[in-house]
Amino acid sequence: PAKRQPSTSSTGSGRSTEYNETSKLLLDSGMPASIHRLVCDLIDAENNPCSIEEALWDLSCMKCKPQSFLFGRSCRDGALQDTGLFGNSSEQMFGRKDEMSALVSAKDRVYAHSRSMSSHVLSCQRSNFLCEVLLLEGYAGSGKSFLVESLRRGCNEEQWFLLGCKFDEGNHVDITSAFNDFFGRWKDVSGSTDQHSQQMQCFHRITRAISSAFDTEGILHLCDLIPNLEDMFPLLELSRKNRRNRGGITSMEKVGSGDKRRLHLFRLLLQSLCSVGRPVLLTLDDMQWAGSFSLEFITDFLQYMHVTTDSTIDPYGKQGCLLILGTYRANEVENRTDLLAAVDRVKQSGRADTITVGELAVADITKLVSAKL
Repeated sequence: PAKRQPSTSSTGSGRSTEYNETSKLLLDSGMPASIHRLVCDLIDAENNPCSIEEALWDLSCMKCKPQSFLFGRSCRDGALQDTGLFGNSSEQMFGRKDEMSALVSAKDRVYAHSRSMSSHVLSCQRSNFLCEVLLLEGYAGSGKSFLVESLRRGCNEEQWFLLGCKFDEGNHVDITSAFNDFFGRWKDVSGSTDQHSQQMQCFHRITRAISSAFDTEGILHLCDLIPNLEDMFPLLELSRKNRRNRGGITSMEKVGSGDKRRLHLFRLLLQSLCSVGRPVLLTLDDMQWAGSFSLEFITDFLQYMHVTTDSTIDPYGKQGCLLILGTYRANEVENRTDLLAAVDRVKQSGRADTITVGELAVADITKLVSAKL
């Protein structure tokens, strides 16, 4: 905003005279009471009184730039919200055009692949699985999470399946939470509107895909690991009781024990979600705090899909598309040899790129601060 012109009236007696003359002039000219009060308040401001010229300057600014000088709020907190000082989900992005362009390009490729799948009838034995991986590395506060959230909003508008996991240094969060949160959002799918009807159709496609990929024992194991999944299969309780009564080794237990079995289950589960017909976005934020199982799951899945989709003929007929977006702090991974090894394996798995989110340029910082102020 332009600076006020210097005051032409500094003494109290002179200001009082100017105030009285201006007030009389406004009243005699038939000016509305609200305008009269506004101008008089500007001249007689308690903390920073001004001259009639300064009041005219303020009024001109209000008229010419109302978006900067006027807010339709009567309370202080509301006015502060209008300034955008505290940010929101639609906050403007500064200095990350190239990084965001790379993310959007990968998203568009995956989305285009999903559309081509829905418009062509493919052999059930031909692999048609596309997986792209983007890893964002940079210091804390460089904007990696903001980029992830921006891409998630775009994917949500295109009706992707969204799975996300934000790792925490203090809490032992792993990839299981991403699946549990995802299936938790499908609990209350009901209604008769067109949108709800589409959700119901998608819900049934998900349950059919999972049912075709697992036997009853496998689904029961998954429900033990992912509680929200059980609500999608209400008839499993009888099978669960029979399993407890029967005892012995189940078919899924023959796959292996512990993490090996979990890797197998989650790999099939993610593959099932990808095969439903919608693109899938899996975000892994703050991977420098990810546990060994979560890292192994990603590398195991990518290696498995990379090997099987390299062949023209795939006995399992893998279909679908997946975009994996991970972030980690480049200056906090020196001691995480498992993370560095996982990143190397991810890069060797196929279509994986690393994007360095560096410092903002001075011009971008200037624009950011100017927008805030």
